[in-house]
Amino acid sequence: MSEAAARDSAGSADDARTARGRRRTGGRVGVHRPRRALVAIVELLLVALAIWAAVAAWSHGTETIDPGSTIAGVDSFTRYHGGWIATAVGLATAAAVLVLDAARQLVLAIGPRHR
Repeated sequence: MSEAAARDSAGSADDARTARGRRRTGGRVGVHRPRRALVAIVELLLVALAIWAAVAAWSHGTETIDPGSTIAGVDSFTRYHGGWIATAVGLATAAAVLVLDAARQLVLAIGPRHR
């Protein structure tokens, strides 16, 4: 086998792989897959659930205390419970990441525009 033929056969094996090392299936590598839109819808539902849970956790994490007439000039105190507040912040952060990934999934579901 000549050197050029060896290069051509090695090149054809590399051409069948994508940049991440996966084989192509049916010509579609990763864009324009309509099922990704369903993944985006599920992620948006999870976003709604995470936001609802974050609001509930935040309301559990704050407590208003009325000292009565023991301290002059002070109407009330607000006490924050760190575990609940941290849970609310974590859920809000997870919701933000899910929104970004849902947008990415929608872009990949639609696919590139052909000119």
